[in-house]
Amino acid sequence: MIPLVSWSFFQGREYLRGNDFIPYLKKNMQTVGIGKDPDFPILTEDLDDHHLFMVGEIHGFKIPQQLDHELFAFLHQNHDFDTYLLEMDMSQAYFMNRFNETGSDSLLKRILSTWVVRPGQSNLDYIQRFKKLREIYQIGEGFTYIGNNGISDPELLSAHLSELFPNQSWEINPDLEDSTNLLNIKEQLLPIIEGQQALTGTNDAHSELGLILKNINYFIARTNREEVLTQNALDLYELHGLKNKNVYGYFGLGHTLKAPLKGGYEAMASRLIRKDDWFKGHLLAANFIFTDSHMAITSSTLPSFLQDDAPQTRVSVSHDSIWMSYLYGIEDLKRLTAAGTTTIFKLNGENSPYKESKRLLSMMQLLPMGPLMHASDDRNTAEYLDYVILVRDSDWAKPI
Repeated sequence: MIPLVSWSFFQGREYLRGNDFIPYLKKNMQTVGIGKDPDFPILTEDLDDHHLFMVGEIHGFKIPQQLDHELFAFLHQNHDFDTYLLEMDMSQAYFMNRFNETGSDSLLKRILSTWVVRPGQSNLDYIQRFKKLREIYQIGEGFTYIGNNGISDPELLSAHLSELFPNQSWEINPDLEDSTNLLNIKEQLLPIIEGQQALTGTNDAHSELGLILKNINYFIARTNREEVLTQNALDLYELHGLKNKNVYGYFGLGHTLKAPLKGGYEAMASRLIRKDDWFKGHLLAANFIFTDSHMAITSSTLPSFLQDDAPQTRVSVSHDSIWMSYLYGIEDLKRLTAAGTTTIFKLNGENSPYKESKRLLSMMQLLPMGPLMHASDDRNTAEYLDYVILVRDSDWAKPI
């Protein structure tokens, strides 16, 4: 009886606190018709003067895979976004552009097989997402994938270098550790970069080689992943002149927060802003949140009693669960949306109460079942995110 009373009191208190946010949210929300070629008027004002739009998902859900290509189609066709920043390494992105050109299913599956996004390595919904993105590529002037993750697949790196410099041998020895193979590649790269051998590629390839060399060093030194993502993004911006273009990036939501969290964790987006003031005025960030949904998660990462027999396990996720991951302010969003919908809420608008609150960036749980996000004591929610995307009732992204 006491727990029931306590829960009722908690819900009532949250409801009353939410009353201060409801009027603003009603004026700054858009429910999206997934699968209906939606327009996104809620984004238009910000897109006039922001040129990098980063979206953060929790990997393994179905609906974000569908919204991704619909959102990018809108940005590409209406706001000249022609660069897609991928959570892949440079060589994987290189061959993703080849997939756009050829449509080869076997190539796509090969690229995804070693992807750092483990739920997407062998998954029908992730494959369908990239096929849908290829349809966008085939219309109009196309777009370019660029990858800023650290090296994930030395074999693809070898294949990439073989295309850039076909007169060199870039073979990978499967009996050696990845770090040893990469050191061997480094020994071949150094004389080329230093001009000790005749270049067989273009100037752009030579610049690209310098970034590959950096990433070999990151791999061997086990450099912090957020720092690798950040430095690669900065280098790619310089290499490709991306400050003069509109760029869309799709990542895990741990990479897209624009300020450091309580406890010191600093995401790629925050590091970009800290290292280069240009990003402070040009970077938009949106993260997904979920209720009554399911995700695919690698079974081996779960306690044994939660695992399915298959490589991926279907796990329930809901950010209104006080036991697992309660997000303060989630009930405000639920009050304004229906089951089965996907809705974008703008947090950075005029007179936004999220500029003076940590609501939607403060969490709690009664069971210690994973990390939680908390805004720093001196920060507010709008400093971290410009939008949140509430997905209600998503199924998992279905493994093959």
